[in-house]
Amino acid sequence: MSSILAIEAATTDCSVALLHRGELLERSHNVPREHARYLLPYIDELLAEAGCVLADLDALAVGRGPGSFTGVRAAIATVQGLAFGSGLPVVMASTLAVLAATAQRIHGCARNLVLLDARMDEIYCAAYQGQDIVLPEQLLRPELLEVPAAWLDTGNWHAAGSGLAYTGRLQDEITRHATKQSGQLAPLAADLARLAIPALAAGQAITDPGLVQPVYLRDQVVHTAPSKTII
Repeated sequence: MSSILAIEAATTDCSVALLHRGELLERSHNVPREHARYLLPYIDELLAEAGCVLADLDALAVGRGPGSFTGVRAAIATVQGLAFGSGLPVVMASTLAVLAATAQRIHGCARNLVLLDARMDEIYCAAYQGQDIVLPEQLLRPELLEVPAAWLDTGNWHAAGSGLAYTGRLQDEITRHATKQSGQLAPLAADLARLAIPALAAGQAITDPGLVQPVYLRDQVVHTAPSKTII
């Protein structure tokens, strides 16, 4: 099994996981705007606990956003530095896909509508069936988000993420008809590590650290229209 160090810091949670020799170790704590302070200590702790060094690993993985500008920048910068120093390839994944994977593992729903608070009266959102994209990630006002039509007839879907804080502005199909709602759920690096395994096997890792770049969906803080879809 591949050995992977994964970092997900696009929300107020700072989450790091190490998958090594079939054992999964992780650190995850809510540290708003202090991700840069905790990332390297968490990484050092996990490597020491596993009794390994970066050179023993097969790859690094990072949640590339969208999410908190501060957290995403800290995660990307940390992974770039580690990749430059170690020569390890990097697997990048959408933070929304990681959140969907976390929701599916914890709550058991294959259909997951994920929403993150993007501030400025907007949300980042996407929908997944398993790992398949049903609604591509986008930035929009909460009242414009629509549940995939096919889900309304079949039921058994889950809404997760900090974007549920906009309950008063989300459409009734979301606030009343989701089988489960988890507004406090955050994407975890443990699930990013699991997503990275097949991506690494499929040759989707990046070997040039300079190409490891964030995806904000918003151009700085002035673009408020829905972004072009990035998958």
